[in-house]
Amino acid sequence: MMSLREWLDNSQYQGNIRRFSVALGVSLKTVEDWFYRGAKPSLPNKLRLYLVTGLEEYAPQGEVEICGLQELEQKESAILQERISIFLGLLASLHKELDYFKETTPQKRKALRDRLDGLQIAYISNLLQLLLNEERFREWLTMSALAPLATQRGGTR
Repeated sequence: MMSLREWLDNSQYQGNIRRFSVALGVSLKTVEDWFYRGAKPSLPNKLRLYLVTGLEEYAPQGEVEICGLQELEQKESAILQERISIFLGLLASLHKELDYFKETTPQKRKALRDRLDGLQIAYISNLLQLLLNEERFREWLTMSALAPLATQRGGTR
């Protein structure tokens, strides 16, 4: 049977506990406790682990856990739909504001440019492009996880 560590190492998270904890919606400290201190996940976290990993050791046992799994799946689906709605609303707002600056005077566009951080704009622009291609997005995640390692070893970022 595959362990959680083996699963994580071979998963899209490539062994990165921090990214895994974000995907689970569980605090980093809690996930680190599972990996480094042998702590057992609570029932809700056990169900989250099963949904994400499919590992049998986290499969729901008995009626209570199966009901909990169904409830968790519904909750996760509702959260996803809410996040998608928020994202689409933000895109619509951004589109509206960009239209304003497209139609306004050069002086007003300059005032906007003076307030913008070029690195943040490039980051968001790239990330939006990456969201359209899962393979490229995963490559970017891998590279972004490696960037802090390069900095720690004296490399450039």
